Amino acid sequence: MNKNEGELKKQAFEKFHEKSTNELLEIWDENDGDKYTDIEFEVIGELLKSRYVDLNTPRKYEGKEKNNNNNIIQQTKGGFWSFDKIVSGSLIKFLYALGAIGITIFSFVMFSNASQSKYGGTGLFLLGLGYLILGNLFWRIICEGIIIIFKIFEKLNQIESKLK
Repeated sequence: MNKNEGELKKQAFEKFHEKSTNELLEIWDENDGDKYTDIEFEVIGELLKSRYVDLNTPRKYEGKEKNNNNNIIQQTKGGFWSFDKIVSGSLIKFLYALGAIGITIFSFVMFSNASQSKYGGTGLFLLGLGYLILGNLFWRIICEGIIIIFKIFEKLNQIESKLK
């Protein structure tokens, strides 16, 4: 980078750094080479990246999506079919309850079999007790892990909507 280019970048930074992210995105997506120089676009790109904007993903404008090469794609309508709202969190909680009940019932069946067993009743009882405690604990950890993944997805959607 020569001295003149460095000065031009500095001037472009001064020109654009106070603009909002939305204003910069509009300029970026407009991609008008008559209004802005390559150096200005480079600075705008750096500013947007510093604001954690992914320049490779399509963005929504007035009910439509617009990608970086100015193709306009009709946005899919409908909350359920667009998968913007995740319903799996509620489903996982329901499945957790069913699984915990199933593990508990299975453990009590093992306790019952242990009391009726002629051989190894103590081992079967301890196995049932371990299954009751550790089985429910591991089942809870698995379900919490899945819920955490969905919560991360929801938070990322919130961040994305704030950036738009």
